[in-house]
Amino acid sequence: MRQAQRGGTLAELLVAMSVFAMMLTAVFLLFGVGSRGFHLVEKRQAAQNQLAAIRAAVQQDLQTTHFYGIHVDDSTTIKVHGKKQPRNVLSAVSLSDWERPKNFSDAGVPLWDQWAAYRVTYEEKGQLVRHVVRPKPGSGRGRSLLRACDGLWDLRQTVAVSSRSWSADVARTQVLARNVRAFEAELVAERRAVALRITIEEQSDVKNPKPDVITAQFFVEPHNTVPSD
Repeated sequence: MRQAQRGGTLAELLVAMSVFAMMLTAVFLLFGVGSRGFHLVEKRQAAQNQLAAIRAAVQQDLQTTHFYGIHVDDSTTIKVHGKKQPRNVLSAVSLSDWERPKNFSDAGVPLWDQWAAYRVTYEEKGQLVRHVVRPKPGSGRGRSLLRACDGLWDLRQTVAVSSRSWSADVARTQVLARNVRAFEAELVAERRAVALRITIEEQSDVKNPKPDVITAQFFVEPHNTVPSD
């Protein structure tokens, strides 16, 4: 009888260990799924934050500009994962200080004195950069700046973020987003507006080799487009 009891106890122990091992496996599987889900949400949140920063900057520049002071170069493409992606270059005439009375004419029209330029560095994992560009001496101000900013086309295939790689007078440079796959800008003449489409690709990991791609579209109408300017 004692041997039978010992055998029964051993069998129960083996069953208990098997159940415990199955529970541990399930816990680790759930932990792995939860961890991957958390990292995915974290990456998407980072991409959403970058898109929000882009939208805020673009809206501030384009809503306060003149439609005829906005220029787009759509000639640059780059291959990302074997597929061609557009990388437009965009500039918008701007004003350095909206609180200064001398920056306006007697009629209240802005005397434009700079540009905001947007471009993506020419690399697979591009950075969306915003430059503040001053006009060359003697270029004047106001209506004379309703054109593409100085040196804009030189940026189409530039990798460096630093303004030292550009001949124009760059007063300020800001990186708005990283891992940018595509940056498209289109002038909508009938609406005197700008349509923008931006695609950000978050980096993948070994367990999830497929990258997470997020695209946002903006439509901005300039508020300073008036016949008198």
